[in-house]
Amino acid sequence: MSAPMLAAMRAAGLAPAKDLELRDDGKLTRYRVAGDKSGSRNGWYVLHAGPILAGAFGSWKTGESHTWREATTKPQTPAERAELAKRIKAMHSAREAEQVAVQASAADRAAKLWARAHPATDAHPYLRRKRVPAIGVRALRDMLVIPARDVAGTLHTLQFISPDGSKRFLTGGRIRGCYFAMGRPADVLLLAEGLATGSTLHLATGAAVAVCFNCGNL
Repeated sequence: MSAPMLAAMRAAGLAPAKDLELRDDGKLTRYRVAGDKSGSRNGWYVLHAGPILAGAFGSWKTGESHTWREATTKPQTPAERAELAKRIKAMHSAREAEQVAVQASAADRAAKLWARAHPATDAHPYLRRKRVPAIGVRALRDMLVIPARDVAGTLHTLQFISPDGSKRFLTGGRIRGCYFAMGRPADVLLLAEGLATGSTLHLATGAAVAVCFNCGNL
């Protein structure tokens, strides 16, 4: 029954790490995605039974989500279309409710890691290579740690930058609408995608900068 949706999950790069029998109970279920670290459950799915099976799945790690419905050549009746729309709405509600919990957990972990981190120095390999100083960022082991806050100043997640320049965020943390601030806005506020670009702009102009982390969040 669940084979076609499992095939869709594999095609999207979100295959389960081990055999998984999908339950069509309409409840959001988390699972480990193949390739993710042991013990993690970043993947999620919802599957609804009915005249036409319909579901959704995604990853809290990547932030992606996909919808799926059973292929059929039989025309739907108005009642079936209404029922399908109802189930799709329920799936979105389940995902949104779980997202709130996931983001709250990530924010709590971000606060603990930020408290453990220490002020970064200009000697970090990434900063040296980019020729920018450490402005308000911290370090944890060999990684730079950049806080992502909302307009109220609430910390939601962290970005980590390794010495080789690779970047990652805490799994499940909220990024949308969050940024890393340099300086206080006066008549100008500059928006930048990444830390190095933001630092360069701030040093060159003296203007306040909001590092938005990715182009979709600008």
